[in-house]
Amino acid sequence: MTTTRMPSQERFAQRTAAARRTTRRRVLAGVAALAILAGLGWLVFASSALSVQQVAVTGAPADQVEAITAAAAVQLGQPLARVDTAAIAKAVAAKVPAVEAVDVGRSWPSTVTLAVTMRRPAVVVKDAAGLLHLTSADAVQYAVVPAAPKGIPIVVAGSRAPTAAGLRAATGAVTALADHKAPTVTSLSVDGGLVRVGLGSVTLVWGDGSAPDEKAAVAMVLLKATPKPTLIDVTAPSAPITR
Repeated sequence: MTTTRMPSQERFAQRTAAARRTTRRRVLAGVAALAILAGLGWLVFASSALSVQQVAVTGAPADQVEAITAAAAVQLGQPLARVDTAAIAKAVAAKVPAVEAVDVGRSWPSTVTLAVTMRRPAVVVKDAAGLLHLTSADAVQYAVVPAAPKGIPIVVAGSRAPTAAGLRAATGAVTALADHKAPTVTSLSVDGGLVRVGLGSVTLVWGDGSAPDEKAAVAMVLLKATPKPTLIDVTAPSAPITR
């Protein structure tokens, strides 16, 4: 039996044609992939299909939502992917002092989310005009109120006006004493940068803002002494004074 062999030129032509078809398919597949990517890019970054339609605020009381939304100034209709979340967070923090922190995110397909942490009052500061300012643990005065909230001590100025360091020392004292389950703070005075705390019948000379946890721990031990002291000085907690 005789086998007919294909001439080499014909075989070469067939291989060349097959290679061309493979190359053509690869080129077309690449072009299609680029077209899909371009379409997705347009959909995400330019199309109104994934644009901002609303702003959702969580973690804030109802009376603060409008102010927070206004401070965020999110442009409705812009592509959600192009929203500058860092700039929004910075704007809210700068314009709404009652906000301690805000996490700005995207909820597809059309919502900018603002997850807010509000400041909590540690003390109330009464200014020279008699206005009461809610003041957070980091000594930020963030709201004026008609009366101090229940259980929040009012800072009374001493012979010198409270300094920023003095207010931080006062809020640090209140926070540390609460952490150590101290009796209720009944008075709080700040003379420049130095603090005195009233704990019922006991005056606690706190001093500056250094070592608040150590000062509170020492004070708690001395409050249990017999007879009970009327004054405890923890300005230097390693060498407290009582009388």
